[in-house]
Amino acid sequence: MRTAFNSATTPRRGTSRSLAVAVGIVLAFGVAAPAARAACSLTLILVPCIQVSWPSADVALGNVAPGTTPTSAEQIINVSANTTWGIRVSADQAGGRMKEWAPSGYIFPSPRVMTNPLQWALTSVAGSAQSPSWADLSTTAANVVSGQSHTGCVLGLLCGTRDIGVTYRVRPTFSDRRAAPNSYRLLVTYDAQTGF
Repeated sequence: MRTAFNSATTPRRGTSRSLAVAVGIVLAFGVAAPAARAACSLTLILVPCIQVSWPSADVALGNVAPGTTPTSAEQIINVSANTTWGIRVSADQAGGRMKEWAPSGYIFPSPRVMTNPLQWALTSVAGSAQSPSWADLSTTAANVVSGQSHTGCVLGLLCGTRDIGVTYRVRPTFSDRRAAPNSYRLLVTYDAQTGF
C-alpha cells in the first residue's frame, strides 16, 4: 500500500529541528533579556520677577486757592513678586515744581511755575495706614518702599499681592499766578524693581 504525502500539512524531516533552533535563539537574545533603565535630572533657574498694577494715569487736584493744601486721593500700586522688591518715585521737573501746561504740552519758552514743589508720602502698606512723612518730588528718584519681602502664595493656588498707597499734595501761594486757560502739571514716574 502506498501512503500519500501532502506537503501542505505534513512537515518535512529536519524542519521541526530548524524551527526549534530559531525559537531558542530568539528566546536567548530577545525575550529573555532584562529591561533597561535610565534616569535624567531636570534643572531650572527661577529668575527674579515682579508684576505691578499701576494707579490711574491722571490725578486731578481740582480747582485750588492760595493758602490751601489740596491732597490727592490715595494712589494704590499693587505688586506681586517672588523676591525682595521696592518702588521709587521721581518727577520730570527740577525741584518737583508743577509747570504751566497747555493741551499740546509744557508752555515754552516762558512758563509759569508753582512756588512750592509737589509733595508725596507713603500712606499705606498692605492696607495698613502709615503716618505720612511728606517729601518734595525731584528728578532724583526717592524710595517709596524698599526691601519688601516676596508676596508668596497660599497652598500654591492663591498668590498674594501687596498694595502700596501713595498720596500727593501741593501748597499754592499768592505768588502763584493763575494760568487760565492752561493748568499746572507735573509728570510723576514710578519705578518698581526687584532686589532693592
